Amino acid sequence: MNWARVKIWVYRVGLFLGALIFLVQLISGVQAFQSNRLSVGFRGIALWSIVGMVLVVGLQIINWSHLLKIVGVHLPLLELSKGYVLSSLPKYIPGSIWGYISRSQWLSQEHEIPHSSTNLANLFEIEVTLVSAGSVILLGLGLVNGSWLYLAAALLLPATILSLTRTLIRFILRKGWFGLAAFTNQPTMDNRYLWLATLTSGVQWLILGGATLLLVAGVKPQIQFSLREWLLAVQCFTLAWLGGFFVIFVPGGLGVRELALTGLIMTNFSANYQTATLVAIGSRLVYSAGEIIWLGIGLLQKAGGKGKQE
Repeated sequence: MNWARVKIWVYRVGLFLGALIFLVQLISGVQAFQSNRLSVGFRGIALWSIVGMVLVVGLQIINWSHLLKIVGVHLPLLELSKGYVLSSLPKYIPGSIWGYISRSQWLSQEHEIPHSSTNLANLFEIEVTLVSAGSVILLGLGLVNGSWLYLAAALLLPATILSLTRTLIRFILRKGWFGLAAFTNQPTMDNRYLWLATLTSGVQWLILGGATLLLVAGVKPQIQFSLREWLLAVQCFTLAWLGGFFVIFVPGGLGVRELALTGLIMTNFSANYQTATLVAIGSRLVYSAGEIIWLGIGLLQKAGGKGKQE
């Protein structure tokens, strides 16, 4: 059996299924919004939220570049932007891992980067995402409650975990887990890139929280924009995202994340169920809009590159 061709076809099927689920999710969100009357100013607020999401996806591409550099892979950002979102669409297939597998296959197919390298970069991405999420939540708790203990924990958490990463990765390489037995080049483990990726990921959480707060203000105009409200929105979105991430059999955390965000918005912003649900659905929609914009940018770049070659 030609396993190379099998991988290519599995990759293509994954892209198709991921895109299909993504499209269904988008249509469902739009229909939910159409069935509710929203204020005239909500469209402007939603537009700013979309701008925030476009920035978030752009930062994700930059972060992926940092993580690849740790394993010795240097690709221009323009090259990464061509296929980053498209190759990540299978993440909407139940199982959580398909987006990572698809992205590894894309880099192997388009840039001849071994799966062992991208598998390791994927592990770094998961680590950086979870560490930055925990730090942002602790930072918010510290600033909202005026607790130095939480603030200290927000700094110690990444410092401790990232400092242990080198030892952990060496252990994984020695065991050959996650398909890393074939990894022959010792990763640079440049702490600058690891810390930079963690900081960039932290900024993403802050922007995501800001976009969530905008949506809350859009359906509940009496909400005031303040540091406290912003940090509460950051905590709400981050906790809801983590809830969806750890329920691995749900595609992209669909439903779980919205349910968790609805409850957190109700608790922290004294919103009723309908209002909080609209915010939760809106957050999914505006993030999808950010992905669509970057998907379009990537496809246009690919089309332009093919045109030049012809």
